[in-house]
Amino acid sequence: MSGDKKRTGEVVNDDMGVTIRWEASDTWMDFMAKCHTRQDDGSVIYYADEEVLCNMPTEDFDKANRLVGGFIKWDGCGEWDFGTEEGEGRIHFCGASHIRQLTWSIEQVFALAKQHMPSFDEELAK
Repeated sequence: MSGDKKRTGEVVNDDMGVTIRWEASDTWMDFMAKCHTRQDDGSVIYYADEEVLCNMPTEDFDKANRLVGGFIKWDGCGEWDFGTEEGEGRIHFCGASHIRQLTWSIEQVFALAKQHMPSFDEELAK
């Protein structure tokens, strides 16, 4: 696309423990979100699965496990990839209303589990 200037950025939310990196054009935005832990010295540690061990600490965002990644188009439609492999757990959403529906569904499943499972541990499920 001629004249389509790329913009990039990063959003870090220490309260949620998530870093999102993104690249946008005029009609498309790619994104990648990964979990992190802020260290006492201010650095950020991500987590990566290696051949034998899971959740190994790494300072390399690119090596870290994906929480969610994908793209959003100008019309609000997009694809969201969950899991560690590209295309694994892909969901197509058309607009933020579908995300709200998913969020509501997940919250309801947790509420139902709390209500109907005597052994449900609310502290562990936070």
